[in-house]
Amino acid sequence: MRLDITTALEAYDRAETSLNSAERSLEQGEAAERFVLKGQDKAVEERELTEQVMKQVRGVSTVTDEGQTYYRKADSATESAHRLATLACQELEYRVGKLRAFNSPSSLTQNAAIAFKPPKSSRLPNPSPNKRPTGAGYADPDERAEATYKQIRGMRDDVPQIAANLDIPENIVSAVRNHVFIEEHDIAVGAGQVDRQRFAADPEIAELWISAIRGTLSGDDLYTFQRIFAHEYVEQALMKRGLPFRSSHPEAWKKGYNKATSKHYGAHDLAPLCDIMRDPFEHWKLLGLAATQLPTGDLELSKLEALVKIIEALIL
Repeated sequence: MRLDITTALEAYDRAETSLNSAERSLEQGEAAERFVLKGQDKAVEERELTEQVMKQVRGVSTVTDEGQTYYRKADSATESAHRLATLACQELEYRVGKLRAFNSPSSLTQNAAIAFKPPKSSRLPNPSPNKRPTGAGYADPDERAEATYKQIRGMRDDVPQIAANLDIPENIVSAVRNHVFIEEHDIAVGAGQVDRQRFAADPEIAELWISAIRGTLSGDDLYTFQRIFAHEYVEQALMKRGLPFRSSHPEAWKKGYNKATSKHYGAHDLAPLCDIMRDPFEHWKLLGLAATQLPTGDLELSKLEALVKIIEALIL
């Protein structure tokens, strides 16, 4: 009996020891669980911090890209401003020189004649054979206008500036620019005679183009620009569709002058008139062509391609 009590006491001690060991293991497990939870919380914090840093990095990258874009735009604007300043200085020097010459004692007796001297460019359909075609009309050689044309050919941002200032699609402005300033054309210079050349520089077109870049067109200058612009766009579009600039057929030439007929005409003869005091297509009647579907007032520069299609349907 005494042995059984001793054995039971020993078993109780071992059980108590096992219980204590289990309690310590439980505490260690709980401690480990708390450590894991803290680690998870720390990982979440680190991930959030990493995301914040990445957002900041992306933000810095975006700002850097925008800064580079603004820098390029500023550089382009600086070049454009420099060219316009150069043109403005040349214009001022030219006008000052003209004013001084006009007011000089030796020229006082000629002032009345100078005041009524006709412009060098002509919009007449049959100008002097000595004048060269400009696209919109004819003009005497003009070194100053040629210099301005050369500067325009070197510009890279005149098309988007004019498009923005006058609300015209860039592709339409580009087409007119290439036609007037860049491309060479087959020009009828006599009966059965064609010469390939660029259009001669027109002082009025040169001045209006620069003003369109600056965004300073208004009044009659704006209307004149719109008419010339419409003329040039329609002209180049019809030439691309196969019409000559003007006809070289012998029946279209009389005594050295080009005079379009109802059978022999060119894109220049069908394009809208540049004279703002006349309806844009009143000259069609002189050619014996029906213009009933063509506009009689202002021309919308953003819808010139639609106008070309109407003309094409009438004549082609």
